[in-house]
Amino acid sequence: MSTFNISLNTANTVAYVSMGTDALSNSDNVLADFKHDGEATDEVHANEANHVLYHHVRDLLYAEGVLNMQAVSIVKEGNNILSTGFYAVPQLLTAADAATVAFVVKHKNNDAVAADLVVVIDDELIATYTFPGSVHTITGQAVGTTFATITSTALGFSLIIPIIITA
Repeated sequence: MSTFNISLNTANTVAYVSMGTDALSNSDNVLADFKHDGEATDEVHANEANHVLYHHVRDLLYAEGVLNMQAVSIVKEGNNILSTGFYAVPQLLTAADAATVAFVVKHKNNDAVAADLVVVIDDELIATYTFPGSVHTITGQAVGTTFATITSTALGFSLIIPIIITA
């Protein structure tokens, strides 16, 4: 489920939209947040065939008395809303048994470090995952191969990377 935030400049000509934990550059006139997920919690879910982010922005601006949408520019802000996916560095994690290897996850569109991630290791008898001090870390537990599935809680993107633990 994605939560979006919207703010409006004082001239009512620019609507700023961000997603998840990303901040709005115009935080003085924050209108509301809204869900855009196609589920029952989504306010405009009734028209699923034509369900786009614009409908939420339009409805919130109408509620503020801004009716001329042609005079409003919609500016998307932040890594979450602009992201086209992400990747891990390195793309293959290799470590010796009982050793650790650190990795970082970045957005494809601008190489910024991705946040709001969940990492699941397929076989924790081979490798384990920790996140000490904002560093993603894999620790070898036994010789073998497994995979890490990295999912963005804000975006729904997933990435699977192999983990090889050697003797």
